[in-house]
Amino acid sequence: MPRLLIDATPVKADAKGVGRYAYHVCLQMAARLPQDWGVSALVHGDARELFPRNFRGELISVRQAAEIVHGVFLSSCVRKSRADVLLKTLESSGSVSIPTVTVCHDIDALILAAQGPQPSVRRYIDKFKHLLRRRALQNSEFVVCNSQFTQRAVQGYYGIPPARTAVGYCAVDERFYEISPTVDKEKTRQRYGVRNFVLTFATGDSRENFRLLPAITLKLKESGVPTCLLIAGIRHSLPYVAELRTRFMEFGLVEGEHFALEAFLGADRFADLVALYTAADFYLELSLHEGFGMQLAEAMACGTTCITSPNGALAEVSGSFGIIIDPTSTESIAAALKNSYSAKEHLRDNREQIAYTRKFSWDAMGEVVSGILLKAAHDKSGL
Repeated sequence: MPRLLIDATPVKADAKGVGRYAYHVCLQMAARLPQDWGVSALVHGDARELFPRNFRGELISVRQAAEIVHGVFLSSCVRKSRADVLLKTLESSGSVSIPTVTVCHDIDALILAAQGPQPSVRRYIDKFKHLLRRRALQNSEFVVCNSQFTQRAVQGYYGIPPARTAVGYCAVDERFYEISPTVDKEKTRQRYGVRNFVLTFATGDSRENFRLLPAITLKLKESGVPTCLLIAGIRHSLPYVAELRTRFMEFGLVEGEHFALEAFLGADRFADLVALYTAADFYLELSLHEGFGMQLAEAMACGTTCITSPNGALAEVSGSFGIIIDPTSTESIAAALKNSYSAKEHLRDNREQIAYTRKFSWDAMGEVVSGILLKAAHDKSGL
């Protein structure tokens, strides 16, 4: 009986792309692998309650630890569970003696380049950590990538042969398709006191390029575009929020009229997140780099016209439906928004766009990953 051990430690409440992927890959493997497979998953204690009670397999609680420490600890977990195959749900450090399938969500070098200069101490720590990640990926029998962009980058940056890579896309939660058609757009606008709004996100990651938002809003005001820039994902405890608000004020922009700030929308406010996407005239994606682009895919699934950076995998995710802009040019971004309003792009029929996003599904990912694991087990002597 083959035994699979899944490193599902990224799973947590309010998880973003990596954590969601880890959670759903666990559910998919439990459902898809033959019944004679044993399935175990390493999770942090507070993540156990997120799994359904009828989850097939053993949830093994492990303590939270720094990535390098966890990578060393992984070998012990493999021995104790007597696993035959390891599935790592992210590109972390740590190599083991059994066949390993690793999910790669992004490329460290590209993330760091987009984030800009780092403190020297942090830079040296990251360099060592990224070296260990590279080694772990290269030692993996197979690497599952969350986009074609990441797949090409894995081959180029890490020298992993194409035959040892595959694409298993991140996915859009089915609830977006269920809830979005029921959203009362006018009621959502009234909640924020606006007639029109453009939605974007600023969670504090410098890759999001959120520091351009005040200048973009000013350009829209000067161009006579009667809309509000609604910035969601705000983490009020972080200093970037005060800096943003100060910049808006310096430009003479009025909160509630020209811009609005909405807190990070966790799992308990999922319906509010869907309503924001759906009621927005446009979704604006300014990221300087993304290995996939979850928020862009979600906005598209809600039928919202998207104005997006082409960087990383964003052009791939948007397909032929996104309005592409230079994310570093305030003038071109504001002009694209003005022109899109004039052309009534916010009123266009986006049913084909919604259908297109259904290719980003957990079922499709599960089929890819389970097929790879079956092959890895078959190739191992005696299985």
